[in-house]
Amino acid sequence: MTCTDTAGNAGTSSSTSFSTTGCGGSYTPSFWTSTFVVEEDQFTEGFTRELSIKNRMKVVIDNEDHYIGVIELNNTSVKVNVSSNPQQATLKIGDSTKFEVTGDDSYDLLVTLNSIKNNKANVTILSISEKMPTQVITGESKDKTVDNKGIESPKEKGSLTWLWISLALIVIIVLSYLFIRNKI
Repeated sequence: MTCTDTAGNAGTSSSTSFSTTGCGGSYTPSFWTSTFVVEEDQFTEGFTRELSIKNRMKVVIDNEDHYIGVIELNNTSVKVNVSSNPQQATLKIGDSTKFEVTGDDSYDLLVTLNSIKNNKANVTILSISEKMPTQVITGESKDKTVDNKGIESPKEKGSLTWLWISLALIVIIVLSYLFIRNKI
């Protein structure tokens, strides 16, 4: 056998012996027990697969791997996990959910739960490119209680207008009565 070290020195020997030092490490098992690779054309056309808990599908979106997997399952709904940017959603039979995974404010993936049978979710995934709706946020009301005192809704404002008109008529009638009574 001929061996070459990292300095480029070569040597020949008729016997072989190997030893290693400093080996170590650890192994952390994955939550996922099965991963099914979905080809690009299948993903573009829509791909359907039955998935048990801890099963997932792998797709490529914008040259990055993304996974769609089942983490919880019962007779009427499934909880799916979409990652590399972890997101979760619970779907009931017949529901669809869109996911944005590329950071471009467009939905990239549509996941539909078709049915559940024999502890397996029949799931369809489809590649989409759909602009996310823009949300107009005014003020700093996120997670804060808003005090609506002094703010009138259109209905309340209309009710107050009739109240003021009624009060004005009553005052005019009372003043007229007093004025006429004093003249007699």
